[in-house]
Amino acid sequence: MRIQKIVLFISFLIGTSLYSQKQFVFFGSYNWDKGSEAVYVYELDNKTGKLTKVASSSDVINPGYITVSSDGKYIYASSDAKTPNYGTVSSFAFDADKKSLTFLNQQKTGGENPAYVNVDKSGKWLINATYNQATISVFPLLENGKIDSMVQHFKFLE
Repeated sequence: MRIQKIVLFISFLIGTSLYSQKQFVFFGSYNWDKGSEAVYVYELDNKTGKLTKVASSSDVINPGYITVSSDGKYIYASSDAKTPNYGTVSSFAFDADKKSLTFLNQQKTGGENPAYVNVDKSGKWLINATYNQATISVFPLLENGKIDSMVQHFKFLE
């Protein structure tokens, strides 16, 4: 009986912990001009499923793909602008306690229409792939979340 009470109590603590944690959802959208919102942060209520907008940014154009650093402090977006020489990746700082999103910087990808962006497991590298020109770019990530200059660029030919 005592073990059952302990297991029940531990289950209660785990369940309470899961439902009390803040969870955030990140969205990118097409905005076509640098004056309207494009990156959004919503807080998810785990009990009701309701999403509440807590932050946004209008500092980039058409962030078609977004990824989040493993510690949740930084957001990276690829801008699919369909504009020659515009393909970029951008970084943002996200402060969960203040519910704030701050644009950090942007780097050119060396290809149009970036369609994918990801951070490697070490958190030190950002990898980007473009759609139209079949390229992959590699960028170092700085400790402050900013994207450093491209160090490698692959172009795939038919």
